[in-house]
Parts: sequence; structure tokens; C-alpha cells
Amino acid sequence: MAILTYYAVSAVVFSNATKHHHSISHIFVHGVYDNGMDAPGRLFTRVEALDKMKTVPFFTIMWNYTEPAKWQKGAQIIPDEVNGITYLRTKPDNTTRDNLKDLIEYRYFVNV
Repeated sequence: MAILTYYAVSAVVFSNATKHHHSISHIFVHGVYDNGMDAPGRLFTRVEALDKMKTVPFFTIMWNYTEPAKWQKGAQIIPDEVNGITYLRTKPDNTTRDNLKDLIEYRYFVNV
């Protein structure tokens, strides 16, 4: 049986609420196992992702277009609590926003 080693995050969905315009509501993840990666991935809510981060690490992934074209593992995503709100970050910096804006927006794949 394959063993889950981490989740790879390839896309994000930003909250539509005006007060949370820097907040991610969902992330698109692929399970990375000792024998390969899930394809297609699946959408986790922010709450689901934060819960799973307690036991399994999450990393960003970006498509590398150079030969051989493939997914490239990026930085680890770390929950960072500021003023009672938990943000998704690659570098905890005590600001009140998520910092995964360089990932592609999931809406470019499908309408959410």
C-alpha cells in the first residue's frame, strides 16, 4: 500500500468576501505518495487543509516548463496564527494575509 508523504498544493481559491480579500478559502492539492502523485487532485476547504496540516506536511508545487517538464516541489506551507486567525504561509511573517498568491488561481481551471 502506498504511503502518503505530503500534500502538494498547485492552486488556490480566494475568498469572495471583501474583508477577506487576502484570504484563501480552498486549496487544490495532490497527494504525494512514495510511489507517485495523485492526478487529478482534489479541492480542500481552508478548514480541511488546516486540520490535515496537523499530521501531514503541505508544500507548494509549480509546473517547470524546462525539459523534462514536470512539477517542481516548492516551499512548505505553514499555518501561522496572528490575532486569533490562522493564515497559510510559506514564511511566517506576522502579517494578516495568506501569502500563497504566486500559485495559480483555481478558477482558471474551472468555475468555482
